[in-house]
Order: sequence, then C-alpha cells, then structure tokens
Amino acid sequence: MFVCNRPVLPVIFGVAGEEISVEEAAFFKKYPPAGFILFKRNISKEEKVRSLTTAMKEISEEESIPILIDEEGGDVSRIKDLEGAPIGRIVSEYENSASTIEEAASLCESSYKSIGEFLISLGVSVNCAPVLDVKGPDTYSSFKNRCFSSDSSTVSLLGAAAMRGLKTAGCVSVMKHLPGYGSSRSDSHLKSTVIDSLPDGHMFAFKRCSGEWQWGMSSHPIFLSIDKEHSATFSKIVVNEVIRRQIGFDGFLLTDDLCMGALHAYSMCDRIEMSLESGHDCALVCSGSLRDLEKAVEGIPFMSDRSVERMISV
Repeated sequence: MFVCNRPVLPVIFGVAGEEISVEEAAFFKKYPPAGFILFKRNISKEEKVRSLTTAMKEISEEESIPILIDEEGGDVSRIKDLEGAPIGRIVSEYENSASTIEEAASLCESSYKSIGEFLISLGVSVNCAPVLDVKGPDTYSSFKNRCFSSDSSTVSLLGAAAMRGLKTAGCVSVMKHLPGYGSSRSDSHLKSTVIDSLPDGHMFAFKRCSGEWQWGMSSHPIFLSIDKEHSATFSKIVVNEVIRRQIGFDGFLLTDDLCMGALHAYSMCDRIEMSLESGHDCALVCSGSLRDLEKAVEGIPFMSDRSVERMISV
C-alpha cells in the first residue's frame, strides 16, 4: 500500500488551507513528514481536494505517502458537503438499522466501502475510523453518537465490518481510541480527561479486531488504575503493557491530535517527544499552524525501521 523511499519524521501534519503555501512547502521539504491529514478547512470542492493531495505527494516526492482524514460518517464528516460524497449514517444508528446484527454489519460494511472508494478518488488513503469505543452511561454526550453501541460484541462486529468495507475499497482504517475511551466523562479536545478504570469489555473490540488490516490511534485520558501520572499518550505502561501486550496490537500506532486541550500544559516539543518516547510510532499534529513547529521537530530523529515496517505493512 505504502512505500517509504527516504527518511521521514515520525509526524503527520495538517495544513492550513486548500492549497499548500510557499512557507509550508519549504517546511515540509526541510522536515519531511510521514504523512498529512485533511480537515474541513481543507475541503470545499472535489477538484481542489485532488489538487491538494497531488501537491502533498509531489512535495514529499512519494506518490504513496499516507494522506489521512477523519471520516466516520454522521457527526464526524469532513466530506459531507462535497457534491459526490456518499451519505454517511450516524454511527450509533447501525445497531438499530436492521432486524439482525448480521444485516446491520452488512449495511455498515457497504457504507464504509462507499466512503473508502470516495476517499481514494480524492487521493486520501487512510481513514481515521472506525471508533471501537464502547459507550457507557457516563460517556459525554457529543461522543455517544460516535460509538456503535454500549455492547462490546456489537461494537466488535460492526467495527470489523467497517474495516472490511474500507479494506475492500483500498483504504487503510485506523481503529480508535486505544485502549478505550468510552468511559470518558469529558472531551479531550477541550480539557484533560481522567478515567478511573478501564473495564475489560472496553478493550474487547480492539482485541477482536487487532488482526485486521489497519492502523491504530490512542487517546489522551489519564487512566488512574494504570498510570495515574501520565496521559495515555505519554504513558509507556499504557502503550507497551496495555495496547501492545494485553490488547495485542502490533500495528502502526498514532497518537490522537497533539493539539488538543487535554495536553495544554505541555509545549508542542514536549508533546511530540514524550509521545514518541512512550512507544507510539507516529505523532499527529493537526492544527495546520507552522508557528513553533520548527523548534518542536528540529531535534526529532527520523522514524525507526520498525515503525516504517509497521506503516507500510498494511
């Protein structure tokens, strides 16, 4: 799927607008990223998105460089205003959309296949979906519709179906948010989040789907029962003992966006360094602002051979 013919930094960057500026182009030439990620600010018309992804490939001198997007359908959609975009369901609706869970899974697979095909047509090769978190009674309201179900078996069936659909379309999936974010009472986009414990059921779907064809994304909460001092993003215990060993995920592991409010107490330099030191393969920096980034990435070593292997092995 991917080829990596030259050393790259273990960072995926966002860009500010619908075109790559002269300053951004110079920055990416000097600090070659592992990939790019698109947001709503980058998307208005299909042809402009294709021009942008083509420019990303040209700047990186790599036709197959990973280009990511968050396209869950429903509440989290970057492409929904594009004329040719498939209609994405609210994720939580799949469970009740058919008379049996098997029919719901088939519908989910078909829907994500359509999403994947459209993304590939835009030059986007990685979808940061599906969400495999199990929602609970205390899950904060805006996250509930992003979860398939409160039942872990249902989450694993629908999540696996979503990944099959994306795979059939030739699009890499990113299961999230390892090791389990469904018990969060607050939004990591806005502030730091603490989760008392991580129920086994909240890891079930990740365990079931870890052998599938995908990458993985972690989360920012502090899990008090695992590592009460560090956000999961910075925790060697969470990454190595829980995600890698207990869940058994040995694929390419991304952080969630390091620009989120949950990590506001740390400089961007510290966020990148600490997330990589914890065992992540790659840091995700989505803001699209170059301010302070040069200082933040200046001393970062190139991606390790093991991480490159994980990245290209999908």
